[in-house]
Amino acid sequence: MKKNNLILCSAIKGLVSNHGQPMAGVIIQREIQWNLEQQPRIDSAVTDVRGCYSFSVVEGYCEMTFLEHLFHRPRIQQTLKLIQGEYAMLIFSGIRTHYLPPSGLEADYVQITSDLKNAIEVDPAQFKIKSIVKEYLAA
Repeated sequence: MKKNNLILCSAIKGLVSNHGQPMAGVIIQREIQWNLEQQPRIDSAVTDVRGCYSFSVVEGYCEMTFLEHLFHRPRIQQTLKLIQGEYAMLIFSGIRTHYLPPSGLEADYVQITSDLKNAIEVDPAQFKIKSIVKEYLAA
């Protein structure tokens, strides 16, 4: 039985604004769905006075036989939503089909910058914000 401590997602540093003005006290919800777990992982952060929030690296643990490890195809979906009243605005959604290297992160962190002026109405009470996403590696 092979034991694995796997890195599922890089750390995130984010900034939320409304027409360039920082949004303080906004809830950002992160949901991670990993095909080795039945239930999604959900956590949240609240923006500070500068509109900034952060999430730490996410790790997963599993035990697999050699054959299970050989044929396993990971699927890790991560979504971030800005929750404001009854509205949930999608600010990021990504699917990873590989684990990050155990010897170090693929990116030290991911920077996500979101401005409500870039919100698009998907349907009534559902919006998506075109965000800027950048990965930063260790120097």
